[in-house]
Amino acid sequence: MILQSDLYPIGHVQKTHGIKGELSIFLTSDFDSLDFEYFVFEMDGILVPFFIRERRFKTAETALIKLERVEDEIAGKDFVGKTIYVPKELMPASDDDVIDIQFYTGYRIEDAVLGEIGEINGVDDTTENVLFEVKHKGNIILIPAVDEWIVEIDDTRKVMKVQLPEGLLNINEEE
Repeated sequence: MILQSDLYPIGHVQKTHGIKGELSIFLTSDFDSLDFEYFVFEMDGILVPFFIRERRFKTAETALIKLERVEDEIAGKDFVGKTIYVPKELMPASDDDVIDIQFYTGYRIEDAVLGEIGEINGVDDTTENVLFEVKHKGNIILIPAVDEWIVEIDDTRKVMKVQLPEGLLNINEEE
């Protein structure tokens, strides 16, 4: 069974291309090549692998792919707007060992004082200040991804130990 926490988002499907089921994809991560045998998509709430038949780059960030079992434009439309995932263990190591912050989606955050905070559901990197989106007590809270606050990362247990400033979690609570 494929688990969301074991996957890494690398982009999304922009649109269909032609009538034979090709898909135009946008990559949010830098890749020299698309050397994966398959991509994983969420289809009707289930994570499903689709093997890649053909691939070709259009630009550094866009490519055309042909997936097995996607034979025409109608079948291809089911993928438009969907996030493209690959298993984290298949991700290539970068030249400088810098890990894309999206890699930590699915990790649990534990504070040195407060204990378990919650699981990282996503990363907001649309601004200069990158934020972890963490499910905490039934709500999504934003925690800045600040290197100085990260004490330890345990990739085996998928846990990020942090030391958050006092009162950070109480900012959004009503009095």
